Amino acid sequence: MARMGMDECRHIKVNFKSSEAADRREACIRASELKCRECVPDLVGLLSDGNAGVREAALNALVSIGGSVVAEAVSPLLHSEDAARRNIAGEILQLIGDGAVETLEGLLSDPDDDVVKLAVDILSAHGGGRRTGAALKEIIDHPNSNVRGSVALCLGKVRCEGAYDTLMKMLDDDEEWVRFSAVEGLGHLGDERAVETLVEVIRGEAGIVREAAVEAAASLASAGNASDIIVALEEILQGDGVLSAKAVADLLEKAGCGEGAYTPPPGFSRRAFALFTEALDDPDKDIQREGLRGLALLGEPEGAARVIEYAEGLKEIDEDMEEMLASVLVSIGKLPEVKIDELRRAGRSLKVLVRAMGEMKDKRYESLLDELMGELGKEEKRAVAEAIADMGAGESFDVLVESLRSGDGHVRATAARGLAGSAGEEAVPYLFEALLEEPYTDVREAIADALGSIGSEGVREGFVALLSHDDARLREMGARGLGAAGDCSVVGALVGAAADTDARVTKAAYISLARLASPESFQALAAGLEGGDEGVKLAILRELDAAAAARLSESVRKLLDDQSQWVRYQAAMLLGEMEDRESEDRLIRLLDDDEPPVKVAAAKALQRLGSKRALPALRRLAEYPDMPVSRAAREAIDSIR
Repeated sequence: MARMGMDECRHIKVNFKSSEAADRREACIRASELKCRECVPDLVGLLSDGNAGVREAALNALVSIGGSVVAEAVSPLLHSEDAARRNIAGEILQLIGDGAVETLEGLLSDPDDDVVKLAVDILSAHGGGRRTGAALKEIIDHPNSNVRGSVALCLGKVRCEGAYDTLMKMLDDDEEWVRFSAVEGLGHLGDERAVETLVEVIRGEAGIVREAAVEAAASLASAGNASDIIVALEEILQGDGVLSAKAVADLLEKAGCGEGAYTPPPGFSRRAFALFTEALDDPDKDIQREGLRGLALLGEPEGAARVIEYAEGLKEIDEDMEEMLASVLVSIGKLPEVKIDELRRAGRSLKVLVRAMGEMKDKRYESLLDELMGELGKEEKRAVAEAIADMGAGESFDVLVESLRSGDGHVRATAARGLAGSAGEEAVPYLFEALLEEPYTDVREAIADALGSIGSEGVREGFVALLSHDDARLREMGARGLGAAGDCSVVGALVGAAADTDARVTKAAYISLARLASPESFQALAAGLEGGDEGVKLAILRELDAAAAARLSESVRKLLDDQSQWVRYQAAMLLGEMEDRESEDRLIRLLDDDEPPVKVAAAKALQRLGSKRALPALRRLAEYPDMPVSRAAREAIDSIR
């Protein structure tokens, strides 16, 4: 940056001392934009300002200016008796990155152990420079074991030259904490040479050092040596050693990536099974998930019963948990012997079991699911329908066809998907029949989409025929379906549908034309953008991707002057995605002249464009009373700067 004029610098410094917090904050922002090094001492002082916004702005300015000037200015705060000031100084030194390295290296010889440890920890967090390794090695024998522990971890994280040999020596430290940190450092270092030594540590150490060695070895292991580590763990697992379910699962996963199928030693499998099942009872949900992952990797058939028991004990099973549990059962590959009566009595695990059956696609369960279909409540019946659909029609073809007449709309939609995916052309007449009779819009859409996924000539002909139906709801489905099943040959039919007297049909036709995005459809889309109603314009804008919209850029730009604020909003968002430079001036104008939602869209679009010319208008909105507007403006300013 060119050196600031004295007048401007003096003006900023005067505002630093203003009684108004807004002035002080604005001065910080201006100093940040100009990267004013002369302002650094004042900014350090404002880190203690009574206004939180000013403190934050001062911190951001110091980080923005960065470099050794800032690092040297804030480092004395590390000696402050005020914990808040020490924390702020540490945060700044970490955020300015490389510019702080030399200062931090100098602090490694500070007489205050706490300052030394903090400097090492900051170097660990963002990395060091060329001299960092040498500076760290000078304090590996520091009298404070906490400092030595931080040094060991930093050597691994920064990956200094010679760190491997230094960490190997630190494994002999008298303090358990230092040995623990040295093991962690080896894990971060990523040098596979450490695996053999870590195996010896696993055999010779106990407590937290052994646990860390297992985790480090697991992170460094490859498909080639993971099995060797597992052999070493077999001895530990026979005793009372406490191990991480995650580390053991990681080793199993890597061992299984080698050539051929991997079977762990029987002793290891038994104890690992116990470890994973114990993890399911841990109050920490992350540990429970590692237990489930371990059971999936171990693949012991008895694990399925334990997973089902775990599912029954949960207070609730959301969609993500249901998916995970079913996936574990599928990985184990064999469900416990299940009879229809047992399934009827199953509680929370029923949907998990049924989902797993569907994903396994095991025809042995087909008749069981078919029988269940007529007996369960709505939620469970939906799960069974999903499972049958996943399994494929097969013997269940008739069940799926019958399910198209179910009293539950979700089941009807699921049956349509299942028939389309597994029976293909054979399902077409049944699906069109169901579409004609379906009373609910969302299910009609699901059936139309299922037909569209088949995409045959017969399907396209069926949808074109629907465009002439007396019922506008079915004409709408015809237009919708052609977007999924059609090609250039249906553009003419869709253009005709776009002139339908029913707004729903018109909208669906334009959405399908946008979805096809073929050269033949662009003329019709341009007409829709320029002459359609608000619903049509919004539908097209939402459906177009940036590449297709580029073919219609002038039509989209014109919509920045549309009467509807929501059309203007959507047009601005799309122009941002397109990174359309020709709309820059119009977007800047919207920042001053339009409604709050449009201001937000314009700010986001200009952020995507990296428009420096928009900065004055964006700054005027930084304190706008509408929070979404001010937030979008500040984010754009920060990004563009």
